[in-house]
Parts: sequence; C-alpha cells; structure tokens
Amino acid sequence: MVLRRLIETIALIALMSAGALVGATGAAADTPSPTSPAASPAASGTTSPGSPTSDPTTPDSPSVLPTDPPSPEPTPATSSGEASPTPTETSSTPTTTRPTPSPTASPEPRPSATATPVVTIPSTPPASMSATVPLTSAIIAFVVLILVGLLLRELTTVSGSPPSPDETVTLRPASEADVLWLMSIAGDALIEAGFDVSDVQSDLYTIASAHGMRDVQVIAMPTALVVSSPSGAGLQTSAVATGAVQLRLHQIEALDDVVDRCRLGLDPRTAVREIRAIRDAPPPFPPLVQLLGSVLATMGLAVLLGSSGRGMLIAGALGVFTGALQLFGLRVPLRYQALVTITAAAGVSLAVFLLARFGWSTDIVPSLIAPLITLLPGALLTTGVIELASGQMISGAGRLAAGATQLMLLALGIVGPALLVGIPALELTATKPAFGSLGPWLAVAAFGIGIVVNRCARLRSMGWILIVLYVAYGAQVLGGLFVGGMLSAFVGALAMTPVADLVARQRTGPPAIVSFTPAFWILVPGALGLMGVATLLSGDDTGTATLLTTAVTMIGIALGVLVGRALSTLLGLRHRGPA
Repeated sequence: MVLRRLIETIALIALMSAGALVGATGAAADTPSPTSPAASPAASGTTSPGSPTSDPTTPDSPSVLPTDPPSPEPTPATSSGEASPTPTETSSTPTTTRPTPSPTASPEPRPSATATPVVTIPSTPPASMSATVPLTSAIIAFVVLILVGLLLRELTTVSGSPPSPDETVTLRPASEADVLWLMSIAGDALIEAGFDVSDVQSDLYTIASAHGMRDVQVIAMPTALVVSSPSGAGLQTSAVATGAVQLRLHQIEALDDVVDRCRLGLDPRTAVREIRAIRDAPPPFPPLVQLLGSVLATMGLAVLLGSSGRGMLIAGALGVFTGALQLFGLRVPLRYQALVTITAAAGVSLAVFLLARFGWSTDIVPSLIAPLITLLPGALLTTGVIELASGQMISGAGRLAAGATQLMLLALGIVGPALLVGIPALELTATKPAFGSLGPWLAVAAFGIGIVVNRCARLRSMGWILIVLYVAYGAQVLGGLFVGGMLSAFVGALAMTPVADLVARQRTGPPAIVSFTPAFWILVPGALGLMGVATLLSGDDTGTATLLTTAVTMIGIALGVLVGRALSTLLGLRHRGPA
C-alpha cells in the first residue's frame, strides 16, 4: 500500500512537470506531442497496450479520454490539497496538442516557431532630391550653356563654308597601286590620330570611291591595317603595322585637312608627301612652353576635383614632374612606355603621401589625380566600348585590354608608395574649394588653355575647344543635379558630341576628335577607376564599388557618344566622329 502511494506520488510529480513544460513551450511546438500520449496513461493509471487511449494517432482520442473510468490516483491527489486541479490541466493539455501530429495540422504551427524576419527595403528618392550639386553651380551651368548656345548661333553655320579656291581639287587619273598606297599611309595616320576603326574604314572607302575603285576591302585594327583590291585576274594587297606613335593635336588637324581633300580626289602621290610632312612636323610650341601648359592644365583639374588653394599649388608643382616625364617619353621606344607611366604615378603618389603624412596637405585625391589625369586611359576605354557597341569586337576588346593594363600600371605606381609611407583617410572633396563657386568655371578655361599649349593644338582652335569644354562641363553639372553623379557623364557626352561635330564643320574649327579629347579629361572617366584598382591591390575590398561605378560611367559616356552621334546624323552635322 505504501509502495503504491509512492509510485502514484512520483507519477503525479512527473505529470505536473510535463504539464508545466507543455505550458512553457506552448501548444504550437511539435516536440511536446510525443510526450503527451506518454503522460495520459500515467494520469489515468491505464497501462494496457490494448486500450484505445494508448494510440496517439487516433483522431477521436480526445473524445474517448473523458469517458475512461476514474483511476485511483485522484484520491491521494485530493488529500494533498494541491493536486486536484492538476489532472484537469494535464488532461486538457493533451486535448489541445494531440491533433498536432496529424499531417493536416503540422504545417500550421511551424511558421510561428521558425518565422523568418521580414526585411523591408526602404524607398529610394529621386536623384534630384539627394543631389550634391550646389544650386549656385546649377544656375551658373544653365547660364553658361545659354551663352554658349547664343555664341554658337552667331559663329557657326550648319551647312559649313564652301572650299576656297586654293583648296579646290583637280581630279587626275591615278593607278590602283598609288591609291592603295595612299589608303595605307592615310589609314595608318588616322589610327595613330585616335579615330575609331569604323571612321577609318569609312574614310578609306571614300578615298577609293573618289578614284573609281569600288571593290576595295579594308580591315582596320588599332595595330594593323590591311587594304586589298582586285586587279585583273589577281589581287593587290597592302598591309601596314600601325599604332606605334600618337600624333599631336596640330598634326591631327593638318591630317584632317589632307584627308578632306583626298575624299575629293587629291592626287595620291601628293597626298602621301603631305601626310609624311605632317608626321615629321615639329611642335608649334617649344618644350618649356609645353611644360607650362602642363602645369596650368594640372592646376585647373585640381580645382575641378575640389582642391583647396594649397592643394592646387601642390598639384601644379607635381605637374612639372609629369609634364617633363611625358616630354621625355616621346623619345622612349614603345616597349618602354610602361616604365614612364609607372614612374610618373610612383613619383607623384610618393610626394603626395609624404606631404599628407607630415600634415602639409589634406587634398590627397586632387593632388594625386590631377597630375596624372592625362595619363588616364579614359578616351581609350570609352573608344573600346564604342567599338564593341558598333560590332568591332577585335578592336574594341584590344582597346579595353590596353586601357585596363594602363590603369593597372598607374594603380601599381600608387600602391607601392602608399604601402611604403602609409596614407591617412582619403577625402574625395576638399572642405574649402579654391575660388568658391566660380572656381570650377575658371578652372575649365585654365585647363583648356593648358591642354592647347601642352598638346600643341593650333591657336585658332583654342576658342572652339573651350566652347566644347564648357558645354561638356555645364551639361555634366546639370546632369548631376537630375540623374546623379554616376550618369552625369552620359549627359555631358550627349551634349558635347553634336557641338563637336558642329564645330568641325566650320572653316577654322578643328576636327571633332581634337575638341573631343580634352572633354574626356573634363569628364574624368578614369579617375574613380584608378582609385578603385589601387584600393583592390592594397587588399581593401571596398574598391569593388568604385570599379563598378567606373564601369557604369564608361558605359554612360559611350552611350552618350552613340546617342550624340545619332543626333548629329539627324541634324546633318556628322562629319567624322571622335573617339
């Protein structure tokens, strides 16, 4: 009798513990379901395996449990004064949890126990609401664009000026060999001038057509040119290795004049002599003046990048170093040009990082990028994207590979000194830009004048180049106000392409590529890419976002050029496209 009461007391304690556990975990849990059937025999005192209440999967088991005969356990339980309500609690608990093992009920409680937190993506406001372009700069840009438009209306004509009597070309019969030789020499010069291969092919086909050769085939690439024409029963072919040098701006302008006359049927031998004389022509400015132009352009770019007055002076001093290296690099063979690039990057970055380490300058990025901006392959990378978009896969891929390599060399030149002396936190903008709100607009003029002198353009082309620069920069500022900084370069490229084509139609206007190339550096398509590559090489993964921004910027500029070209064609301005 004592043993029986002891067993009943232990069973009652176990039943109370199970009820407390079930109440703590909640009726929605799946784990209490195996323990509930095990507890019901203890509560009823029935241990017979044949009893209908022993099957936990019976659907009507909750209705059978209340009809079972009362077990002897309640008698000692009531004597304790506390246990009488316990069987009611535990008997009601299995009643609510017993159906959970059924296939239809099990999926319902599971989401409440293992619910995934809901992540709400915040809404993104328009770029105009989060733009960092000051309202003053936007107003100035709008006024500048209006003034430039009025100036273009007064200075330009859509149809262009007719050729003067001394430019009139007299057609003379020429042999197929002479025409093919002219096409090879002219195509080589056009590629080294920076024209994309589609424009080179178009010009050469026009020259052949002017001399009555209709079946000519041209294969143009950045480093090779092949021209062939059927001759009787055979085939005449001329192949030239090209791309060995880069022509200066005054040479590109003179070459454009000769090619225009070749389209009208200029004698091939005369044209070949003139092109060779253009390639051997000395620069119009002495080296010292070119060096001063490099300093002026560098200081202007530093202001455009947000530099302070001290940073502008530091950038100008470093512009002397990079300008001298570039002049020296003209005498270096092509295979060693990479050493000139990496030396310039290493020297500039070492000086900037040392000055920053000793507290002399906080404008790290403007002082670092401005002296190297003309070494950045922005035009090369953008031209590659344009050629890929126009179906020139081999040429486009080659230019992209060359541009990426040059970008990596510049980045290596930055990473080495950064690891050697260390750098403080980079600041992309200065807190007190030089010359206030008017500073960038004065800097555009300084940069344009410096580029004309440093890259040896004709002085009569300076005004036209400044017009294209102001259109590009003004459109970029307004684009940054409405679509953000990442796509502002698209707006700048879209606006300046028709203007460059319009300028090229004028008698004193330079070809579009001459006014277009400085505008690439105003848009600075490679600056962020350079910093991104340098960050990745130094072991910081945050450079990935910068590289992605650069890729989007490149695509935006290429798309802007393509749309601008289409607009020029619709307006009848398309003459020869830049890139």
